Amino acid sequence: MGDLPPPEHGSALAFQMLCRELPRCGFSCRVVDINRHRDSPQSRLSIRRSGDVLRVLGRFAAGLAR
Repeated sequence: MGDLPPPEHGSALAFQMLCRELPRCGFSCRVVDINRHRDSPQSRLSIRRSGDVLRVLGRFAAGLAR
């Protein structure tokens, strides 16, 4: 679970590389992109962003339950 580009920055690029390499090494994984892909400031808290985070956590929990 992490953010994928755009925008291109260190942690997004590192997560993208990890997502590419894990399957090549024989690991089965499911990618959950938590990047907003919007132009609003990252530090701004909103009801919509809170809902996005809750949906991502729900999908993550469902994946763990499987």
